[in-house]
Amino acid sequence: MAKAASAPHRGTLNIISHGTCAILLDGTVRLIIPNVDNYTIVAGTFLSEQPLRKGARYRLEGVKAPTGPAARISTGANIFLVGVSLQPNAAVFCELDLSIPESFRSVRCMDIQKEWFPTPPASLRFSSQLALVHVLSYAFDDAASLALLDEANAKFPWKPKFDSATKTVNLHLYSDPKGDALPAVPAFTILTKLFGQEVPLDLAAVGPFVPPPAIYPEIHGLENLLELQDYSNSRPQRAAIQPPYDCGKIVGITSSSAATESGGSLGSSVSVRAKESGAAATS
Repeated sequence: MAKAASAPHRGTLNIISHGTCAILLDGTVRLIIPNVDNYTIVAGTFLSEQPLRKGARYRLEGVKAPTGPAARISTGANIFLVGVSLQPNAAVFCELDLSIPESFRSVRCMDIQKEWFPTPPASLRFSSQLALVHVLSYAFDDAASLALLDEANAKFPWKPKFDSATKTVNLHLYSDPKGDALPAVPAFTILTKLFGQEVPLDLAAVGPFVPPPAIYPEIHGLENLLELQDYSNSRPQRAAIQPPYDCGKIVGITSSSAATESGGSLGSSVSVRAKESGAAATS
């Protein structure tokens, strides 16, 4: 007698983005990872991550379009470059095209000081904090349908792991330094060059301290604190390292995007709700 097929697992996908990358709002949501020397650039289920391929452009499959209120990117916990565009010959390692998320959470925040940026360009916007980790959450009807596909529709070797207790699947994306050596050029500066900007970062002003991870009760599926650590310090039985913090994330808003400034600044949030045209919107 044939074995009955099991019912599909419905739940929430958490995409947890660590380290140096840009979130580009240009009518879509794209994660842009720069090509930085001596970096670990991997993705997958926690502790089973696989290397992302240089030059690849991946897209997410298997998630549902949001039906609730617009997801919002906190302007109090992120750095923005406004009115920029990805340069034609930018030193990009790889890209990931994502759907509009149901929620966008900026977590593990550290304080920002204006001394970090000795000569900031006019396009740079920041407030009081910088999130070290972003969590983009999506609903799905079947965990087995979740996938990252490249341009040739080949599946990235990620095996989604469904947690029956929290009804979640976690996909980690790491772009983190391998060691604690002082870089010749901060990764953050390399990241801004992707958009035709060059934002120096004063590492002495930043210092080595980064906040430890904490539990966020509203995010189901991230109860293990190691899943909010950087790559090197999340590995079990590995000696902790304390590199100079030169990573960082930026949210790039293109001049052609519907995501624009509000009230002389970026207001309290930037909405990434999809319009009929698929463009991002602001509140």
